Amino acid sequence: MSLVKSLKVNHITSIVVAAFPILCLSYGKGYNLAAILLFLTSLCLLFVKSEEKTNLQILKDSRVQMIISAFVLYFSLFVLSMIMKNGDFSEVDMPSRVILSIPVLLAIIKHPPKVNWVINSFILGAIIAGCIALIQTEYLNQYRAFWGNDNIYWLKGYMAIQSGNMAMSLGMISLVIGVFYFKNNKYFLAAFSVVGAMLGILGSLLSGSRGGWIFLPFALIYLVYANRDVFSLKRISLLLIPIFLICYTAMSLNPEVTHRVNLAIQNIQDHTQGKNTDSSVSVRFQLWESAINSFSHYPIFGAGYKERLILREKFAESGAIEQSVGNNNTHSHNQYLEDLSVRGSLGFLALLGILFTPIYIFKKNNNNSNLEIQAINQCGIISIIMMLGYLLSQAMFRHNSGIIFYSIVTVIFLALSINNSKK
Repeated sequence: MSLVKSLKVNHITSIVVAAFPILCLSYGKGYNLAAILLFLTSLCLLFVKSEEKTNLQILKDSRVQMIISAFVLYFSLFVLSMIMKNGDFSEVDMPSRVILSIPVLLAIIKHPPKVNWVINSFILGAIIAGCIALIQTEYLNQYRAFWGNDNIYWLKGYMAIQSGNMAMSLGMISLVIGVFYFKNNKYFLAAFSVVGAMLGILGSLLSGSRGGWIFLPFALIYLVYANRDVFSLKRISLLLIPIFLICYTAMSLNPEVTHRVNLAIQNIQDHTQGKNTDSSVSVRFQLWESAINSFSHYPIFGAGYKERLILREKFAESGAIEQSVGNNNTHSHNQYLEDLSVRGSLGFLALLGILFTPIYIFKKNNNNSNLEIQAINQCGIISIIMMLGYLLSQAMFRHNSGIIFYSIVTVIFLALSINNSKK
């Protein structure tokens, strides 16, 4: 392929990859359109020759093999559970998204996008997320940002918890990019990144998605530790000031933020005293207890979706959980317990595989003095750290938005990491 044609192909890759974080929260179903666009383009690009790499050469890379193996194993456990537990074919719909992300991984490795296009698109995505949240809460007077509305087309598809968590991830990724620009003395771009970080995090706070805030301190600690060569006490203070400003702004703009924090504390106290058992926090605790009980009955392969609901009803009849919770056919509101209860220890290990295999690769590739490579790997790691927190109070992967967002964002940074690790 000529150099001109190669550059054109790489521009196509750059556009479709950069479109994902930008479109993700631009409207309710933005993540769907962006993912479909990226998937279909990636399939086509795999048949386009590259002067540097063939499909076979890419597949021989041990890191690519590890990622594909983890993703295929995760999907296979769903298929096995469906067959063993006489489940419905719809059970494999959501996990199929991790398989569909594999062509995206291969295409980005084969035809590398422009790194600056990609990282700046995440900043734009965070800015858009924050602006959308402000429009919804301040102009449309919604009590929570990203609250879906079927009567307004561009609001249809938003989910406060899912979208709030995605906004938080975009904000934290922007913060990592800001550190990268600061290291390179690109102060305007660093400030632009901080604005993105503040708006992304603000969007999450205005959504009232409390589970999205759990691992924020851990992510900040990781960021400071990973960049300890540039973070003095003064600079750490400068990093924390915007975070406190965001929290203060969110509480000033929307009293619902403070209310939901106080409500969560009160709900926990009530639950321990056996009061207000129909609160969202108490229901979660009861769903977790039910999931643990289901796992104890089927520790290896899990109970499957149908049997899990039957067991939940039995736990309610025995008085272990409230009857209203026993009749609830929702997920466990905890991805770890969800996988343990439905697919057992094997399913849980497969879940850990798609979470920690990428972290292992990012860590391995991060031993490089190149600042761009360090930033790419830190973006990947901090994105997964945040996801580990979201999964504690929400089954993110039981929703189309959650599994698509995790799969696509992870393979984007993995592909960039693998492509640039030899610099």
